[in-house]
Amino acid sequence: MNKRARMIVGLIGNLLLCMFGVYRLMTETSGSIFIPALFAIAGLVGCIGSLMELRKISLSGIEGKRK
Repeated sequence: MNKRARMIVGLIGNLLLCMFGVYRLMTETSGSIFIPALFAIAGLVGCIGSLMELRKISLSGIEGKRK
């Protein structure tokens, strides 16, 4: 599996983690809100990091083809 495919799989996983955390926060299930908030924040940070890394990979591939 190449690096771009791994980044896409990681991005999808982070999106799922973030959506699950937000869903649990919105449904207000009994118990602590700490864990769903942690899931939402960690998923969001992971999504942003994955997007930045994916963009860096895509841009380096374009510049490599121009040379």
